[in-house]
Amino acid sequence: RQLRKSHFTQPIIALTAHAMNDERIRCFESGFTDFLSKPISRDRLLQVLYRYKMIKQLFLRENHARKTRFFG
Repeated sequence: RQLRKSHFTQPIIALTAHAMNDERIRCFESGFTDFLSKPISRDRLLQVLYRYKMIKQLFLRENHARKTRFFG
């Protein structure tokens, strides 16, 4: 809630051990963008990250870091 009050607009994904619907609703009401419950499968995690284009950002950041180390 504090992040949203501070006008933070990036995705916030809840990771929780509780798969109950009321927990999911509580997460969304608190300002989370999406919700994952344990156990989290690799495919589901990647699917959610891709949905919010976080995979591309992470890949680009990681790739840039490698080039910087290699050429820097």
